[in-house]
Amino acid sequence: MVKKIDSQLGRDYLWNTASSIIGSASMVIMALVVSRFLGGYAAGIFTLATAAGQQFQTLGAYEVRPYQATDVRHRFSFPTYFAARLITVVLMMVGIIATTLWSGRPASDMIAFLIIASLRFFDAFEDVFYGEFQRLGRLDIAGKANFFRVSVTLVSFLVALLATNDLLVTSLITLVLSFIAMVALILPAARTMLPLRPSFTWLPLRQLLVECFPLFLAAFLAMYLNNAPRYAVESNVPL
Repeated sequence: MVKKIDSQLGRDYLWNTASSIIGSASMVIMALVVSRFLGGYAAGIFTLATAAGQQFQTLGAYEVRPYQATDVRHRFSFPTYFAARLITVVLMMVGIIATTLWSGRPASDMIAFLIIASLRFFDAFEDVFYGEFQRLGRLDIAGKANFFRVSVTLVSFLVALLATNDLLVTSLITLVLSFIAMVALILPAARTMLPLRPSFTWLPLRQLLVECFPLFLAAFLAMYLNNAPRYAVESNVPL
């Protein structure tokens, strides 16, 4: 029994570490390649779009994961967590779209900005499944799925950029392939382990959103402070 537990912990550690490393490195690598092959203007769009995506990812994730993963008494069911996530990712996308329209860039740049920022949707949406896998003691499933999905995002972006030399086309290809990878990697495990019908029962949903609101607000403000220098540069030296 002890050996089995140790083996599971080893898998959890391995895949969670691999997922964290590639998650941290992917956007840096993508930004470097954009700067190298497309120049400073495209790199500026990519960097600001990534900042916007990260900003609103805090809304999409709503900092529910820490609460969900430690909810060992199952105060809230997965269908409630799932319903809350559907609400927050919709609000996330509304925020990204509003920020894109507010930027006032040319149409092609605006679309590229929107798509690049929307790549963070996958991280926010997947997180509710990863939190439940973690709560069930299978963090390795979450780490493995995230590792391969981010790998698909990174490789497809690099290959498409080198092949097309166009940020908009590259972003669109990456978005489509990332969506396919997310579905292919999450659904098989989720179907066998989780009830996939969200529950929009008002009382538990409201309780969950209210209890996680302070965590979300702290994360949102922290991300804003982290991105504030970029916003200041953009406002004074517009692209």
